[in-house]
Amino acid sequence: PAVARIIVPNRDGMSLGSGSLVAVTPTHGLFVTNWHVVRDASGTITVAFPNGFRSAATVLRIDRDWDLAALAIWKPNVQPIPLATAAPQPGETLTIAGYGKGDYRASSGRCTQYFSPGGNLPHEIVELGTSAREGDSGGPILNGRGELSGVLFGTSVGLFGRTMGSYCGRVRWFLAPAATELDRMPGPETLIARQQPGPATVASAGTP
Repeated sequence: PAVARIIVPNRDGMSLGSGSLVAVTPTHGLFVTNWHVVRDASGTITVAFPNGFRSAATVLRIDRDWDLAALAIWKPNVQPIPLATAAPQPGETLTIAGYGKGDYRASSGRCTQYFSPGGNLPHEIVELGTSAREGDSGGPILNGRGELSGVLFGTSVGLFGRTMGSYCGRVRWFLAPAATELDRMPGPETLIARQQPGPATVASAGTP
C-alpha cells in the first residue's frame, strides 16, 4: 500500500516512475523516489497510491550522485515502509516493486554485490538478480521483513536480469534533513488561512 506511482509532466508530455512512503507527520508524508524521475518536471508532480489517494508533491531534496529525491505530499491513509537498519548481504533475497508503465509488480532476486557510482564515492550501490521495468525507477528494494533496503534506479548496464539501487544506509542519510523539513511544513489549516476567501478545496488539491 505504501508503494505509489509518480506522474511527472515534462516538455515531451509525461513520464512515470515509482516510489515509497517512508515517513508521516500529522498532515504530510515523506516520499522517496529517483532524482532522474523528477529532474525534468515542468508542472505539478502527482503521487498516486493504490487506494485511490492522490497528492501533489513538492521536491524537498535531491542527490544526483545517488539518484535520490525526497518529496513532500499530503498524508495518505497508509502506513509508511520502515527503513532497514542493516545493509543487505550478498545471497540475501530482496524484492523490487513498482508500477512500470502498467500494473504493480513485485519481483525477487538475490543480492549479488555492491558498486560505487564512480570517483571516490563509496560502494553503496546494491545489485540484485532480477530485472526492473521502465517506470519502476524510484521503487523500493525490500528485504524479507518488508523493510526498505534500497531505492532502485535501473538495470545494470550490459547485464540483463540485474537491478541496481542506492542501499538503505545511503537512503537514511539522505532522508534525515528532508524529514526535519517535513516536520516544519504548515498544515492545511495554515494554508487555508493564507488564501483569499474562496473554496476550502484549494488546500487539499494544492502543492504541500
